[in-house]
Amino acid sequence: MDIECPLCNKEQESLIHLFWQCHYAKQLWFSSCWGICCDAFDFPSLTSCFLSLIDGVVVPKEVPNFDEVLIFASICLEKIMQQRNEVVHGGTLKQINVDAATHPLFAVSAGIARNDQGEIIAAFSNRWQCTHPLVAEVRAIQSAIHVASARKWEPVILESDCKEAVEYLTGSVESLPWIIVELVQECRAMISKFRFIEIALIPRVVNFLAHNLASWAANTCNFGELDTCNLPSCIWNNH
Repeated sequence: MDIECPLCNKEQESLIHLFWQCHYAKQLWFSSCWGICCDAFDFPSLTSCFLSLIDGVVVPKEVPNFDEVLIFASICLEKIMQQRNEVVHGGTLKQINVDAATHPLFAVSAGIARNDQGEIIAAFSNRWQCTHPLVAEVRAIQSAIHVASARKWEPVILESDCKEAVEYLTGSVESLPWIIVELVQECRAMISKFRFIEIALIPRVVNFLAHNLASWAANTCNFGELDTCNLPSCIWNNH
């Protein structure tokens, strides 16, 4: 059965409608200082939409402070999802940011989860016996899927700054490198058990917490579930 968009009650709800085509989304995008007009672009999916934003198709990369465009896009994604889930669930959205760091003999992934108020509700890190960066990035997303599944978090958004990992897991690219074929298949099988889960590509500039946490975990050998009340101060450095 088709589900109406809870924000406009006019069109069938889909990710691309919710974040780009809905009148609520259009107003939010147009409110930016760049005056982004959603009607000028017809994207087939949310992934293609954000890839176009990152590639400078929607707003040219030549504009001053292009990074601010990507930050605004990330804020839009979060704001729209918060509004949607406030209407539907009373505010139950969970968001998990992940990243990975590789070393000569191993790789480390880390994740930070927030609730709909932006409060950190979980943090975790894992060590993997691999050195390939793409494998590590997919492992990072896989860890987040495990956490969301174990805690029965839904709806949930998993955010990564690795374009290749997101494209392979969302099916945007059909041909998979052999080194991640089985891993991607495992992840897709887990994803299929969720009713509402999204894997989103975000700019690295807004993923600094997960990036810094992965580096810290690798340097200090702190792995597993981490105490959210005692996270290292170094992870808050956005540079």
